[in-house]
Parts: sequence; C-alpha cells; structure tokens
Amino acid sequence: MRQSAWRLLTVAMVALSAVAGGCSDTTSEADHHLEHDIPEHKPASFSDAVAELELRGKSLAQQPINGKRLAELTDIINWLPELAADSDLRRQQWEQVQQTSHELSGIVSHLGEEPVTSTEQETWTRSVAVLQKLVPDADALGPTASGKARSHQHHSHHDHGDSPAHETETEQ
Repeated sequence: MRQSAWRLLTVAMVALSAVAGGCSDTTSEADHHLEHDIPEHKPASFSDAVAELELRGKSLAQQPINGKRLAELTDIINWLPELAADSDLRRQQWEQVQQTSHELSGIVSHLGEEPVTSTEQETWTRSVAVLQKLVPDADALGPTASGKARSHQHHSHHDHGDSPAHETETEQ
C-alpha cells in the first residue's frame, strides 16, 4: 500500500508540473506577442515623438508624403497624448498636447491628396515649437531606466501637478 501511495504522489506531481509549466509558457508567449505588437516607428517617449515630428515636418514641403510615411506620421501624432500622459507633464500641459495633436492631425489628414501649403507648414512649425517647450517638463524626473516609455502602472503613482498638495508646494 505504501508503494501505491508513492506512485499516486508521483503521478500527481508530474500532472501538477505539466499544468504549471503550460501556464507559464502561455504567459511568456502572450508577453512575447505583445512585444511584437509595438510598431517600430512608435517613439519611446514624448520627447522622442516631438523630435521625430520636427524631423519629419521639415520634409513636408519638400516632397510628397503618402503611403507608409503618411501612416507613420499619423500614428506618431495620434500617440502624442498617450506619450504625454506617460511623462511628467501636468494636466494643463497634457491638454495643450491634445490640442496641438488635433492641429497636426488636421494638416496630415489631406496630405496624400495635395501638397502642404505654406500656411500649413507655418502651423506645423509653430505646433512643434509648442511641443518642444514642453519636453523639459516631460522629462523632469529623467529618463526611465529601460529607456522605454513609462508604464501606465508607474504613471498612476505620480500626479501631474493637479493635486491640491502639489499646488500648495508650487505656490510657496
């Protein structure tokens, strides 16, 4: 009888190991899949996105933009509010990013159809300048250790200057 108890225990441990091993493989596979869903052209931070918009904006008037380049530019503009939220910007600054991203979206919305006008180029340059002024505040706590954008978990552990305690500190 003692021998059958050992067999039962061994079978139970093997079964438990197989189940536990299967769960960890699934998690690793899911994590691996998520890593590959981040497009290569997605900037790691708000400041990287602003630099990319400045660089890409210089070529707007010089050459037509369409296809992949237009899609990437549209993506970067659409990611601005998310990247700003994951930075050290305050709420009012984030709202400014949101408004500026709408202005930039308006410019690129028809780029595949017609060239950018001089007025739109000026608006682009002015909008990027607004964003550039926010970069020092976005990186106020310095870059993350991994060099990647902050996670939403980290983001939830600091405020954007809109809490009453922070307002008191800055008024002194």
